[in-house]
Amino acid sequence: MLKNLLLVEDDPDDVALFTEALREISPSMTCRYCPNGAQMIKRMNDFRDTDLIFLDINIPQVDGWECLHYLKKSDSFKHIPVILYSTTSTPADGRRAVHMGAVGFYEKPSSFVDFREFLKRLTLAGRNLLEALREIKMDHRHKIFL
Repeated sequence: MLKNLLLVEDDPDDVALFTEALREISPSMTCRYCPNGAQMIKRMNDFRDTDLIFLDINIPQVDGWECLHYLKKSDSFKHIPVILYSTTSTPADGRRAVHMGAVGFYEKPSSFVDFREFLKRLTLAGRNLLEALREIKMDHRHKIFL
């Protein structure tokens, strides 16, 4: 099971939904958060024990694409799996994310229940993230690019 997640998200409502879903799934799981890409980069040494990063594309100061580039070029952080996500997506975004080193690209669902189920399946997968993402993608409730 994943223990330490990092959420890079500027929308307080999305942060609240994310943390509420995680609290329901596993109260012992730690979710740290940065409201923008510049803060993530500045504080990344504080997050070395992170098991998974959820990175919104449309964040202020340094966007998600630039953050992903920074993470995957860094010997210290390139091993941390990253899922990019946004409220909208295109197949081109998905291909770009994977090409840049993300494990996948996820379109934020409109349903809290679907989002909670997505997070539950991911967090229980532990280190088998790619396999879990493939399984989740097959149920068609979630828009995922791998």
